[in-house]
Amino acid sequence: MKILRWAFRIVIFSALICLLCGLNLRLKVQSYRVESEKIQDTVRIAFITDFHSSYYGKGSRWILDEVGTFGPDLVLLGGDIFDASKDMEPATELLASLSKWYKTLMITGNHEHKSLRFDTIKNIVTGYGVELLEKETVNEVIKS
Repeated sequence: MKILRWAFRIVIFSALICLLCGLNLRLKVQSYRVESEKIQDTVRIAFITDFHSSYYGKGSRWILDEVGTFGPDLVLLGGDIFDASKDMEPATELLASLSKWYKTLMITGNHEHKSLRFDTIKNIVTGYGVELLEKETVNEVIKS
């Protein structure tokens, strides 16, 4: 009987390890330097994509801390911030927090579009003052 209990514990522990490895929620931060004659001053842009309504601490604190260390002039949300199959609260908290501190623009991705709540998502996004770009381009003056 003791052998069965130990075997069961080992199986459960192994399953938990596999599950945690499969749910990789680590942030990937990558920096790029782009030079152009059209850019007169240093401009810092944070680009966040594929958030998928994931939990990164209360109010998306882990992401906000990372963005804060970078000090962007503009935050671009590149789609799939929401996820049709998940709770919208983590994505809503992210929008509320980012838009409070940074000029924020967003394009929607396939997960927003395939959601049956697309109109609700659009209202949430614009309700927080995030500029939603749909089939358009913008010329943005970031620093003057």
